[in-house]
Amino acid sequence: MGAVDALTGEPAQAVPDEVRSLFDRLVQYGNNGYGDRRGNYFVRELVPEIAADIRATGYTNDFIASYLLAYGLTEDNEKSLRKVIGLVTS
Repeated sequence: MGAVDALTGEPAQAVPDEVRSLFDRLVQYGNNGYGDRRGNYFVRELVPEIAADIRATGYTNDFIASYLLAYGLTEDNEKSLRKVIGLVTS
């Protein structure tokens, strides 16, 4: 069984392989919770770039965060991710 749209209950459209590989990279670079610990280059530089690449394919920051929550991201790490990708500024 694949993903289900929580609003409609209908099966969600699959994310293309190219975009899914970008999400896989976000998971990899966020393995420490997306916090910018000790100037983490991957979190500070690459995560926002990857998120921009995903947005360029038509997905929103909210979709990015939701997708990663479904992937297993914790609520605290989701908040950190949102800060890093520019959805929350504080």
